[in-house]
Amino acid sequence: MPPSEPMSDPPWETEDEDEDDSNDGEGGVVVKEKPDPPPSWCDDAHPLADEYRMLGAVNLSEIWVISYARDIAAYLLGRQPDREIPEDPK
Repeated sequence: MPPSEPMSDPPWETEDEDEDDSNDGEGGVVVKEKPDPPPSWCDDAHPLADEYRMLGAVNLSEIWVISYARDIAAYLLGRQPDREIPEDPK
């Protein structure tokens, strides 16, 4: 198996060396901009990111969700909880 070639740099990190330095005769300046990097998957840029955030614990047999996120957990899981444990009114 031949060795793999190293991956090239992403386009937002590379410098273009073949920039067009030609002058169109009008004294204009040509500006070539790098493309913006893609958004990170962990950015909170989604408008509903705060609405779908909940605290819970997951294991193979059950999912525990904090009580304030009950409705969103039911929506995201597609079913109502089997059992609800009331909060202590202290």
